[in-house]
Amino acid sequence: EVNHAHMEPSAAVARWDDFDQRLEIWCSTQVPYYVHKDLAATMKLDMSRIRVIKPMLGGGFGAKTETQSYELICGLLARKA
Repeated sequence: EVNHAHMEPSAAVARWDDFDQRLEIWCSTQVPYYVHKDLAATMKLDMSRIRVIKPMLGGGFGAKTETQSYELICGLLARKA
């Protein structure tokens, strides 16, 4: 059996701007567009109100190509805080 084993942890940090109704999220993804699109759908926001920042990534080896649930939860919790 073969499993993905990336060399760095998965993480996300988000900031909600209540005044402008905008979300900014930093996450360790290989495809920020997917996170952007999925956050917009989950949070019922226009994509122009969301900014996804992808820092330099180590070896994801394909394990970080899909939106992870913690990225969506992070966005929702940032808005709720």
